[in-house]
Amino acid sequence: MLPEDVDVCEIEAEVNQVLVTDIKADKIYVKVKNGKAAVRNVQANDVFIKCVNGKAVAHNVESTTSCTVDTLNGMSVLEGAITRDASIEVTCKNGITEVSDKNKVNLGCRTYGCAHYVVHCLNGKAAVK
Repeated sequence: MLPEDVDVCEIEAEVNQVLVTDIKADKIYVKVKNGKAAVRNVQANDVFIKCVNGKAVAHNVESTTSCTVDTLNGMSVLEGAITRDASIEVTCKNGITEVSDKNKVNLGCRTYGCAHYVVHCLNGKAAVK
């Protein structure tokens, strides 16, 4: 269990699953190979979630600067509450993208001083729910 307030939370794993939940941090970095990387109910300036051969999920992530969800051969998912007035960028090369109606208003708009969420995948699916 991590403390409520931390400066940097960095986790790397070769297999299985990593879950970071219920913390406030300056930066959160999670990287997983062959499994699932998930960040839930967190507040941070910067969040980076990367998964190779699996699933990367950001659920209820409030970011002041940026939140990146990235997969290679898998699925990238941004879901739940996000920072108000944030811009969202969703791309998937050699795969599909899916954006819920409630989040379409935030696509592509870049507002100075607001958070920027990036959902990216290569060979899979990028979804904003």
